[in-house]
Amino acid sequence: MLSIFFALCVAALYGSADFLGGLASRRSAVMPVMIFSQFAGSCMLVVILPWLPAASASITDSLWGAVAGVALGFGLMQLYQGLALGKMSLVAPLTAVLAVLVSALVGVLGGDRLSPAAFAGVALAVVAIILISQDGAPNTAPEGDDVRSPRTLATALSAGLLIGVFFAALKQSSAASGLLPLLWARLTALVVLGVIALSRQSSLRVGRDTAWLIVLGGALDISANVL
Repeated sequence: MLSIFFALCVAALYGSADFLGGLASRRSAVMPVMIFSQFAGSCMLVVILPWLPAASASITDSLWGAVAGVALGFGLMQLYQGLALGKMSLVAPLTAVLAVLVSALVGVLGGDRLSPAAFAGVALAVVAIILISQDGAPNTAPEGDDVRSPRTLATALSAGLLIGVFFAALKQSSAASGLLPLLWARLTALVVLGVIALSRQSSLRVGRDTAWLIVLGGALDISANVL
């Protein structure tokens, strides 16, 4: 039951972080929002680590963390772009359901066994998210900004795929490594985003009214990761 409680808390924190990230992405450019939110989350993780049980990561654990970080970096780019383009209430669930499916598939292939009731629960969750995404309200956004447009749909689905890979890669690390692979993942994601920002010569300026959204979103995101 404790794992279910943690999972519910994770869902609430990720949802809140997505909301704040999407709000910040509409007020500022996507790249600085991603970089500074990841930086804030990484700083918070460094503060949390000493309070957790001692951990030791092997080279393999660190490599899986780096793989997760690459997927996270590109996945966040797609997610935040989708949140900035389309409706957050539609983009976030579409991203989430594919991330869930990828993680669940890797888990089953890796030997996880679910009871029939658990499988039914997963199926109901997938159906619920699909139904939520069927927005019948008229689209008042500019053309191409609706979640059903090819661009926004591709962005949301690719974000879900990459974030699913992020979770699946972290799962491959050993239990003894604790949260150290997550730290490697965060640092790798920062490097990936930094290289992309430099190659695009992106401005990293953000307004004061957006900075608190970015920091709080990063803190909620890393809290979800820790749980």
